Amino acid sequence: MFRARRIFGVDLRSLGLFRIALAALLLYDLADRARDLGVFYTDDGILPRETALRYFPRLLQACVHLATGSWWGEALIFAVMAACAAALLAGWRTRIASVLCWYLWVSLQCRVPPILYGMDNLLRLLLFWGMFLPWGARFSVDAARRPGARPRESDVFSAASAALLVQVAVMYWFTAAAKSAPEWTSEGSALYYTLHIDHFVTPLGACLREHRGLCRALTFATLGWESFGPFLFFSPVAFLPARLLAVAGFAALHVGIGACMSVGLFPVLGLISLIPFLPAEAWELRFRGRARLEALARAAAARAARIPGAGSPFFELPRALDVLVAVLAAYAFAWNLMTPPPDGMTVPEWAREPGYLLRLDQDWSMFAPFPMKDNGWFVVRGRLEDGRGVDLLHGRPGEPDPARPRWIYREYKNKRWKKYLMNLREDRWAEERQNYAEWLCRSYNRARSGRDRLRELTVKYMMEEIKPQGPAPIVEQTFVRYYCY
Repeated sequence: MFRARRIFGVDLRSLGLFRIALAALLLYDLADRARDLGVFYTDDGILPRETALRYFPRLLQACVHLATGSWWGEALIFAVMAACAAALLAGWRTRIASVLCWYLWVSLQCRVPPILYGMDNLLRLLLFWGMFLPWGARFSVDAARRPGARPRESDVFSAASAALLVQVAVMYWFTAAAKSAPEWTSEGSALYYTLHIDHFVTPLGACLREHRGLCRALTFATLGWESFGPFLFFSPVAFLPARLLAVAGFAALHVGIGACMSVGLFPVLGLISLIPFLPAEAWELRFRGRARLEALARAAAARAARIPGAGSPFFELPRALDVLVAVLAAYAFAWNLMTPPPDGMTVPEWAREPGYLLRLDQDWSMFAPFPMKDNGWFVVRGRLEDGRGVDLLHGRPGEPDPARPRWIYREYKNKRWKKYLMNLREDRWAEERQNYAEWLCRSYNRARSGRDRLRELTVKYMMEEIKPQGPAPIVEQTFVRYYCY
């Protein structure tokens, strides 16, 4: 029992720090989204509510953002979300704040699926398991106001703690399993192609891709580490060094990704997701043997026993709810096995409904089964009533320059815009091209009249194939030509 607690338990200090870091990320994410509140979340934006309902009826069944399509209504919801995230950060009414944050962020993600990326998947899952954990037991207003409610133990060991840790490991296991193409498994060219996707690559990544041998070695190292590294989190042998090695290894992986690729907040959230794995020894600043650790636990329990009301249900889940969490954790793990045939299990659609309802659905096919093998950049050319040209992508007068930008990833306003525009290239989002063009016309002409009004626009994508032998010819693709009247 002690060994299971060590492996699947979470130190309450680590859990408290995890809560604070995650809540801070929520606030940053909300502030970043608020810059485009009118564009992505109102009826006057790119995806009005009726369009969203037509595209995504299942995911929007409980979306609070459908209650209003106005700017002021969305601003009020954003303000409520900020208040809930601040409460979670401070650890005030932590349980209620946790539930509200999970629901509100799930609702936010459901409102505009075209702008979501891998970070959003992990974020909502971490919030879900956090609802069932006592992450307000340390470093919180609740703990300061109700010292008698502090748990007897210095850690938490439950179905929820195990689910949280396994969820992080599952992300690595299944993203490795999805990387089944020869570029990852035999050729070793995946990182070379990945670092040539100029939508993402940074100057450091551009420097690294010039070293083909190093890219090949790092490709195999990445796949191997994602496949076998997570087992070190749960090693029953040499637990402490194995756990610390796993934390350090995956932290280095996320730092490397963030340094070489512009992928939004995903590397930051990846680092935050490692905090619950920090054992008690990480807080003691030096290693202690098993006997000493047991002595510390007994001493902490003895101190807690003298506190009136210690072990209050304020921080504990009813046994029935803990069993339910275990069932949901097993379901979430099984979801990852329910990939489309022939690679996964064939399951009836009704079996997926609980996953969609609770947003336990997840997909970790990042740069899998192989990375993109083409580059490109957008050119959005507008024509005014008097014949003048305008660069609508950058919001400046004059004809847009169709030449290849030096750093393509800097052409996008932010990660959400990058994801939205890159989705326009896919056939399943073809109808969104029209919505984008209509919004460009409305937003440009709103404060203009006469010869300064936008008459027509063209959205083009300049595509070039990534070829190891050298530059490929550029293929001009016209996605939409739209007349504003």
